[in-house]
Amino acid sequence: MVRTARKIFNRRVLTKLLPGVFAFQIAIVIPITIAAGSNVVVTRGTVSAPPPLKAHTQVVHLGIEPIQVANVNLGEGTWEMSFYIWWRWKGKIDPVESTFLTNATGATSNNTMVYSFLDKNGHQKAIKQKDGYWYQQAFCSFGFSDEFPMQRYPLDVQNLQVRVENTTYDYDQLVYLVDKNISKDNEITVPGWTTKDIRYDEYFHHYGTNFGYVDRGATFQDYSLLTFDIEIERPLSHFLGKLLLPLLVVLLAAITSLFLKAGNFDTRLALTGTGLLTLIFLQQGYTAELPTPVPVVLMDKIYALAYAAVLITFFRVIWTTDRVHRKKEDEELFVHSDRRLAVILFVSLLVGIGLVTAF
Repeated sequence: MVRTARKIFNRRVLTKLLPGVFAFQIAIVIPITIAAGSNVVVTRGTVSAPPPLKAHTQVVHLGIEPIQVANVNLGEGTWEMSFYIWWRWKGKIDPVESTFLTNATGATSNNTMVYSFLDKNGHQKAIKQKDGYWYQQAFCSFGFSDEFPMQRYPLDVQNLQVRVENTTYDYDQLVYLVDKNISKDNEITVPGWTTKDIRYDEYFHHYGTNFGYVDRGATFQDYSLLTFDIEIERPLSHFLGKLLLPLLVVLLAAITSLFLKAGNFDTRLALTGTGLLTLIFLQQGYTAELPTPVPVVLMDKIYALAYAAVLITFFRVIWTTDRVHRKKEDEELFVHSDRRLAVILFVSLLVGIGLVTAF
């Protein structure tokens, strides 16, 4: 019943992401995550390099050709893609309707899957090619969900992954291999991002249960897994122009208040106080696109350095104001030390940002 329900569900909504999985030549066990929606993540099974194929196992050559990727939403952990998918195989098993993409969710309300070859009743029906292979193709448009790692935001590199498995046939019965007819130099534009790489990988997926299908025994715990990955990174201009530049302008305005003489305490306090409040608003602005609860990201560490610089400036202004207006000291005594502190703070901040960004 579990497998039947799983099959029915996945005919309607396809696919599941697995971030950060890499293909190794040696067998390696990797825990995977399966998203049950955009915010609930549970661990299921292990993934490793595929073992040698058995002689009786049916091979299905599967390909994916991306057409359009849109609406990558880090806060919701969702993205959308339109693509072609096709199957080529020899054998008695028709893998088409039992193939599913394990991370397709309600990321979009317009999920579409249209088969190319149909029978007279409008149901999918594979055709047989001259080389003896059965063939079917479908156009799909789906929303996907997963948990994106955000620690390096806004210099983060993300992986949009489609995971292909079978709802009915285990690894002993059916194995997916990447079709040799895929595009070799396929380029896809992801709005707001730069595409670094596109790759296909094959894995062996072991579940901790046989889903109650006792007739198949332990073999029903093992499945062929094929992944399609689009690796994307955020353009450097987004970090420099939209996030770092406003931050540096605010900091420069706050820190240069130290170039005013201590007697101008009202202007100095206004500049540093306004700078502190502006930093808070700027930080709230970029956290809107981060998931909830918001993790500590690279940009937060940069802002921590900025807060420290402004607070040091603020306390320096208060101290010199007290010395000049309450203790009646000459404001000229603080001119050189204030300006020296301003230069030290700004240079130290730039060095700190460089170190935090690099490491």
